[in-house]
Amino acid sequence: MSFRDSGSRFTTIGTLVMIVSVMISILVGSGSVVLSQEVKTPKPKKPRFERNEFTLTDNVTQLTWTLSGYAAGQQFSWNGAFAYIDTLNSERYAGARNWRLPSKEELLTLVDYTKGQGFNGSVPGKSVAAGLSKLGFQQVQEGGYWSSTEYFYYEAEAWVVDMTTGSVSSGVKTLYYSIWPVHSAR
Repeated sequence: MSFRDSGSRFTTIGTLVMIVSVMISILVGSGSVVLSQEVKTPKPKKPRFERNEFTLTDNVTQLTWTLSGYAAGQQFSWNGAFAYIDTLNSERYAGARNWRLPSKEELLTLVDYTKGQGFNGSVPGKSVAAGLSKLGFQQVQEGGYWSSTEYFYYEAEAWVVDMTTGSVSSGVKTLYYSIWPVHSAR
């Protein structure tokens, strides 16, 4: 082997070492970018429900509910429920004037959430009302709650949501059920 052959081998090896060094630098550099992205801590999520003195706000639906599921301390006919809501608004209960009777769908957002937590009324102590109490609501009644949604087929009835099992049925508007005032949190 001549001296000239060994020189070209050194040049080839030097070139390879340089290429490998550059590749390692690129890989290490891109790895540090990935590492810095993984180290960032995500913003803490807002809790689903936020409680204050008189209300509980659902941050997903943007609905604010009275903290008490039996704020009136009595049951009402459907028309009586609207009269009571008018009283809440005139008194600015919890600082709000936009209280209303919730729709069937709005009441079901509470039912669906608690059912997802295992409270579906299938065993004692696991009613929807018990799940809502565990969530932070107070005085939630097992039994029916009026919704503002009228029954399509018979104008003398409206939808009632049962807080024992979460079932929905129609009720004659002259019957007495609990009410749970709500307003939009926005």
